[in-house]
Amino acid sequence: MEVLEKKVWVLEDRQQLPGSDAPGILEWLEQQIRAAENAKFSAALRRDQDDVNYWRGYEKALSDLKDLIERREVRA
Repeated sequence: MEVLEKKVWVLEDRQQLPGSDAPGILEWLEQQIRAAENAKFSAALRRDQDDVNYWRGYEKALSDLKDLIERREVRA
């Protein structure tokens, strides 16, 4: 997945959150990463390798996006 596609995908998902209760983007990404880790662990316990691979990829995509955002904030 290209970096731009990741950003658009996350931003579209974030727009669905209620405005007043929406967490910051980094906070939201951390929540999603934790949820993906939990789902990956659960799939591993069920020995469902397809789900493990799916959640591993989802977690990596979110982590990569979070790293990109953090690096840009540090440079600013």
